[in-house]
Amino acid sequence: PSKFGWVGLGAMGYPMVIQLRRKMSKSNHLCIFDINRAVLERFVEEMSGEGPISIASSSKEVAEKSV
Repeated sequence: PSKFGWVGLGAMGYPMVIQLRRKMSKSNHLCIFDINRAVLERFVEEMSGEGPISIASSSKEVAEKSV
């Protein structure tokens, strides 16, 4: 798949999604969601240059944008 989604960037989810993004091709898209907007923005900033990342407004949106 070329479009991945991730919900939950807490104590366990954050390091897991970092590993996922680093192992993905830079052309693959990652859509993320968490109730904490600050952690989403920190992730996007930290992973800039690793490939496209978008922030969803709900877990439903993540599911709709993922394969």
